[in-house]
Amino acid sequence: MPVTFETDSIVTDLQNAVRAHLIADPFFSGIDVYTPDDMSAESMNKTPSDIEQRINQSLGSLKGVCMIVVLPVFGSVASDCPGIFSDNVPVVIRVIENPLINRGPNGTQKTASMLATRVMRRLQHFTYRECVIVLKTAKRIPDDNSLIWDVSAQTSLNLPVLELTETP
Repeated sequence: MPVTFETDSIVTDLQNAVRAHLIADPFFSGIDVYTPDDMSAESMNKTPSDIEQRINQSLGSLKGVCMIVVLPVFGSVASDCPGIFSDNVPVVIRVIENPLINRGPNGTQKTASMLATRVMRRLQHFTYRECVIVLKTAKRIPDDNSLIWDVSAQTSLNLPVLELTETP
């Protein structure tokens, strides 16, 4: 029986599915993987500054590396479908490394390029709700302070027609 979920939370659901798929791999053990919708320990919504602080902590004294499942957006939407169908929803995993910390004695010793390569291998043809994720690119992003890689993939999302029932 398929798992049901609230259709309007599909973006968060996709992010969480990608994160869960990545952290299930022992290679990513000890590496923080964030989504923009991460919650605090008190189950309160985090503000962007809270998430940025957690990322900075991961890059600083803690580990020297982290990954972010970037908020996906709907690409072009098919106009001839009764619901919403988009066959090019981008999924981006950003790998950020502070080499001084990460390659030091307490770091993970896994470079940004190594992590990006593993993300590519892990996500290629990962199936999310009957939609397959397909890799597009992996590239280094110029930055003065960190080594950053973006692994870009895409998938399709199919949302049913919104049916409203009128109350008498």
